[in-house]
Amino acid sequence: MAINPIMLSWLASLKNAGILEGLHGLVELGPQDLTSMNEGILTAFARESKLPQKRVHEQLRRLSECRMGEDYYYGGAPEIYALLGIESYEAADLFDVRAKYKVDLNQGVDGFGPFDIVTNFGTAEHILNIGNAFRAIHDLTRPGGLSLHVLPAYGNLVHGFYNVNPIVYPALATANGYRIESCYYAGDMGRAQMELAQKPPERIPDLPLFSQMDYAAIDAAFRDAAFRRDQAQLRYPVMDYVFVAFRRLTDAPFVIPSQYMAPTRGILSLLKTARSRAIVLFGAGAMGLEAVGALRGFGVNPSRFMDNARDRWGQTVSSVPIEPPGRPLDRAFVVITSQHHREIAAQLRTYDLLENEDFGTWQGMSSS
Repeated sequence: MAINPIMLSWLASLKNAGILEGLHGLVELGPQDLTSMNEGILTAFARESKLPQKRVHEQLRRLSECRMGEDYYYGGAPEIYALLGIESYEAADLFDVRAKYKVDLNQGVDGFGPFDIVTNFGTAEHILNIGNAFRAIHDLTRPGGLSLHVLPAYGNLVHGFYNVNPIVYPALATANGYRIESCYYAGDMGRAQMELAQKPPERIPDLPLFSQMDYAAIDAAFRDAAFRRDQAQLRYPVMDYVFVAFRRLTDAPFVIPSQYMAPTRGILSLLKTARSRAIVLFGAGAMGLEAVGALRGFGVNPSRFMDNARDRWGQTVSSVPIEPPGRPLDRAFVVITSQHHREIAAQLRTYDLLENEDFGTWQGMSSS
């Protein structure tokens, strides 16, 4: 994937938010090209980045002189990154002769890195061993550094080996302790690029921002883009992409996340609740352990367990503490994770908790 106007807008937003502050060394997995950008797009990017105009014009002049081919030039990417304060640019690829490092991401990385920033702009979906690609990105990212991902979600059906479900990102973040610094969804990036290519834009359009992965909204946006394309009888495919910036916070080795179940309507409702309320699980047995794993796969960490077994109070299950039952003082939503859900529901009512409003049952959520 060549860097496109929507990606430029995202990079500008990362700079303006201070997310790139203090990061100077970058490696791209797959060299990127910007030589096809028209001047209007680059000028709009420069304006949105709030950069000194003299420096911007100097870099744009250098960009216009970029040549592709036998001199193995990087197509202008270092110039754009330099505008963002990134002083050192390198690239890794298996086939591209411009890359400094020849790397097969199916196998792993060794002998170079780590870096402040690692970019995965349309690379991982072309790696058959895609889990190992995410492991390589983790290993190449310095603790405190960023990995930037722009990958197809549902569209681009014949583009790569995979379309990457948005659920992957919170699962990766939860398993590896990443902080999600930025998360955007472009429902129809192909259409936006076509419109921007037709005339120099006054400004690059913003992307819709999801502070957490809103699966229902993403699905609705994709369906809307596909419907508009079909209604207009256009021949181009829907090209929807997810944009994610991870901050690696520790030096712990990579952990492969597991997905325990599909996001049912009940789970989606619980994820929506989790944005504003803590989640407490009542029942620290096998069903409780299943619920912890499933919720973490969706990017939600339960705050604690409640359990009627006194001998379990003060212990932990999967790093979640077990406490005595009672009315939560923090307005937490209680999920019953026990086969004895009727008895526990009656117990919760004695705490003046209302079913569906203050508590629900995992069995019902995970099956409907």
